[in-house]
Amino acid sequence: MTLRDGVKFHNGETLTADYVVFTFSPERLTGETAPLPYGRSYFGGLESVTAIDALTVRFVTKNADPPVRWSWPTRMCWSTTPPIQCWPTSVSVRP
Repeated sequence: MTLRDGVKFHNGETLTADYVVFTFSPERLTGETAPLPYGRSYFGGLESVTAIDALTVRFVTKNADPPVRWSWPTRMCWSTTPPIQCWPTSVSVRP
């Protein structure tokens, strides 16, 4: 996945691949002590997330999962904010 260059967080920091890797890390989503109790059911099919460079992230799934491009952004939104904040401005993923 290629991130859009120049995207900033509310505090002015630039979004990088390292932030994405952290967001999808086992300690946040699927590990034994992950704060998201249903993270394994949502993201258990994720094998690895790797930063290739500052704007490129490689997602590897355990099995073929073509709809993952559309399902994970929605799940991430639900896992980090109340659902009402996700709609109608949900995360958008483009091929």
